Amino acid sequence: MKKLYSMEEAGKWQKKARLYGGLLVFVAAAALLACIYLCTLADGRNTEKLLIPVMIISTLAGWAVMLGHAYLRRPAKARAQHMKGVLAGEEEMFEGVLQRTGETFSIPGSVTVKKMALVNGEERVLLHADSVLARQLPKDGTRVRLLAVRKYITGYEVLA
Repeated sequence: MKKLYSMEEAGKWQKKARLYGGLLVFVAAAALLACIYLCTLADGRNTEKLLIPVMIISTLAGWAVMLGHAYLRRPAKARAQHMKGVLAGEEEMFEGVLQRTGETFSIPGSVTVKKMALVNGEERVLLHADSVLARQLPKDGTRVRLLAVRKYITGYEVLA
Protein backbone atom coordinates (compact mmCIF):
# COMPACT_ATOMS: atom_id res chain seq x y z
CA MET A 1 0.00 0.00 0.00
CA LYS A 2 1.49 3.32 -1.09
CA LYS A 3 0.75 6.08 1.43
CA LEU A 4 -0.01 9.59 0.18
CA TYR A 5 -0.63 11.14 3.61
CA SER A 6 1.57 10.49 6.62
CA MET A 7 2.68 12.37 9.70
CA GLU A 8 6.22 12.32 8.30
CA GLU A 9 5.02 14.01 5.11
CA ALA A 10 3.07 16.58 7.14
CA GLY A 11 6.24 17.19 9.17
CA LYS A 12 8.21 17.79 5.96
CA TRP A 13 5.69 20.39 4.79
CA GLN A 14 5.74 22.04 8.21
CA LYS A 15 9.54 22.13 8.08
CA LYS A 16 9.39 23.71 4.60
CA ALA A 17 6.98 26.36 5.92
CA ARG A 18 9.39 27.22 8.75
CA LEU A 19 12.34 27.30 6.33
CA TYR A 20 10.46 29.63 3.97
CA GLY A 21 9.50 31.83 6.91
CA GLY A 22 13.13 32.05 8.00
CA LEU A 23 14.22 32.87 4.48
CA LEU A 24 11.65 35.66 4.25
CA VAL A 25 12.79 37.12 7.58
CA PHE A 26 16.38 36.99 6.29
CA VAL A 27 15.45 38.85 3.08
CA ALA A 28 13.58 41.53 5.05
CA ALA A 29 16.42 41.92 7.57
CA ALA A 30 19.05 42.10 4.81
CA ALA A 31 17.07 44.82 3.02
CA LEU A 32 16.66 46.73 6.27
CA LEU A 33 20.38 46.53 7.01
CA ALA A 34 21.22 47.63 3.46
CA CYS A 35 18.92 50.64 3.81
CA ILE A 36 20.43 51.52 7.19
CA TYR A 37 23.93 51.28 5.73
CA LEU A 38 22.97 53.56 2.84
CA CYS A 39 21.48 56.03 5.32
CA THR A 40 24.77 56.14 7.24
CA LEU A 41 26.53 57.13 4.02
CA ALA A 42 24.25 60.11 3.55
CA ASP A 43 25.41 63.63 4.11
CA GLY A 44 23.93 66.91 2.94
CA ARG A 45 25.21 66.58 -0.65
CA ASN A 46 24.24 63.00 -1.63
CA THR A 47 20.94 62.34 0.14
CA GLU A 48 18.90 62.70 -3.03
CA LYS A 49 21.15 60.21 -4.84
CA LEU A 50 20.89 57.65 -1.99
CA LEU A 51 17.12 57.95 -1.73
CA ILE A 52 16.59 56.09 -5.03
CA PRO A 53 18.61 52.96 -4.03
CA VAL A 54 16.92 52.90 -0.62
CA MET A 55 13.49 53.04 -2.27
CA ILE A 56 14.44 50.36 -4.82
CA ILE A 57 15.85 47.99 -2.16
CA SER A 58 12.90 48.39 0.19
CA THR A 59 10.33 48.03 -2.58
CA LEU A 60 11.91 44.94 -4.16
CA ALA A 61 12.47 43.29 -0.78
CA GLY A 62 8.89 44.03 0.23
CA TRP A 63 7.53 42.48 -2.94
CA ALA A 64 9.83 39.46 -2.56
CA VAL A 65 8.63 38.89 1.00
CA MET A 66 4.94 39.30 0.10
CA LEU A 67 5.17 36.96 -2.90
CA GLY A 68 7.25 34.44 -0.96
CA HIS A 69 4.68 34.42 1.80
CA ALA A 70 1.74 34.09 -0.60
CA TYR A 71 3.21 31.43 -2.91
CA LEU A 72 5.68 29.51 -0.74
CA ARG A 73 5.13 29.74 3.00
CA ARG A 74 1.32 29.92 3.26
CA PRO A 75 0.64 26.95 0.89
CA ALA A 76 3.25 24.79 2.66
CA LYS A 77 1.76 25.62 6.06
CA ALA A 78 -1.78 24.99 4.80
CA ARG A 79 -0.80 21.60 3.31
CA ALA A 80 0.81 20.53 6.59
CA GLN A 81 -2.25 21.55 8.60
CA HIS A 82 -4.57 19.85 6.09
CA MET A 83 -2.61 16.59 6.29
CA LYS A 84 -2.61 16.60 10.08
CA GLY A 85 -6.34 17.31 10.15
CA VAL A 86 -7.12 14.49 7.74
CA LEU A 87 -4.90 11.99 9.54
CA ALA A 88 -6.69 12.68 12.82
CA GLY A 89 -9.72 10.76 11.52
CA GLU A 90 -10.53 7.08 11.26
CA GLU A 91 -9.31 5.01 8.28
CA GLU A 92 -11.66 3.20 5.89
CA MET A 93 -10.82 0.74 3.11
CA PHE A 94 -12.50 0.82 -0.31
CA GLU A 95 -12.10 -1.38 -3.40
CA GLY A 96 -13.17 -0.74 -6.97
CA VAL A 97 -12.33 0.93 -10.25
CA LEU A 98 -10.92 4.44 -9.92
CA GLN A 99 -12.47 7.22 -12.00
CA ARG A 100 -11.65 10.92 -12.00
CA THR A 101 -14.77 13.07 -12.09
CA GLY A 102 -12.97 16.20 -13.31
CA GLU A 103 -14.47 18.31 -10.55
CA THR A 104 -12.21 20.36 -8.31
CA PHE A 105 -12.78 22.71 -5.42
CA SER A 106 -10.61 24.79 -3.15
CA ILE A 107 -10.77 24.84 0.60
CA PRO A 108 -10.36 28.55 1.45
CA GLY A 109 -6.92 29.15 2.93
CA SER A 110 -5.93 25.55 2.33
CA VAL A 111 -5.51 23.09 -0.56
CA THR A 112 -7.22 22.41 -3.89
CA VAL A 113 -9.05 19.10 -3.97
CA LYS A 114 -10.04 16.84 -6.88
CA LYS A 115 -13.09 14.62 -6.68
CA MET A 116 -12.66 10.94 -7.51
CA ALA A 117 -15.20 8.15 -7.88
CA LEU A 118 -14.65 4.55 -6.94
CA VAL A 119 -17.04 2.18 -8.74
CA ASN A 120 -17.61 -1.31 -7.41
CA GLY A 121 -20.45 -2.93 -9.31
CA GLU A 122 -23.56 -0.85 -8.67
CA GLU A 123 -21.99 1.01 -5.75
CA ARG A 124 -20.29 4.36 -6.44
CA VAL A 125 -18.31 6.10 -3.69
CA LEU A 126 -17.18 9.72 -4.08
CA LEU A 127 -13.79 10.45 -2.57
CA HIS A 128 -11.43 13.41 -2.51
CA ALA A 129 -7.74 13.70 -3.34
CA ASP A 130 -5.36 16.60 -2.83
CA SER A 131 -4.73 17.96 -6.35
CA VAL A 132 -0.95 17.68 -5.95
CA LEU A 133 -1.12 14.12 -4.63
CA ALA A 134 -3.80 13.09 -7.16
CA ARG A 135 -1.10 13.00 -9.84
CA GLN A 136 0.44 10.01 -8.05
CA LEU A 137 -2.76 7.96 -8.28
CA PRO A 138 -3.08 5.35 -11.04
CA LYS A 139 -4.88 6.24 -14.27
CA ASP A 140 -8.64 5.95 -14.76
CA GLY A 141 -10.09 2.48 -15.08
CA THR A 142 -7.51 0.88 -12.79
CA ARG A 143 -8.80 -1.51 -10.15
CA VAL A 144 -7.50 -0.31 -6.79
CA ARG A 145 -7.81 -0.71 -3.07
CA LEU A 146 -7.94 2.72 -1.44
CA LEU A 147 -7.32 3.80 2.09
CA ALA A 148 -9.36 6.89 2.98
CA VAL A 149 -9.79 9.08 6.02
CA ARG A 150 -12.78 11.46 6.08
CA LYS A 151 -13.29 10.68 2.36
CA TYR A 152 -9.73 11.83 1.52
CA ILE A 153 -7.60 9.24 -0.28
CA THR A 154 -4.57 8.66 1.95
CA GLY A 155 -3.16 5.54 0.30
CA TYR A 156 -3.67 3.14 -2.57
CA GLU A 157 -2.75 -0.29 -3.87
CA VAL A 158 -3.19 -1.39 -7.48
CA LEU A 159 -5.03 -4.72 -7.77
CA ALA A 160 -4.52 -7.21 -10.61
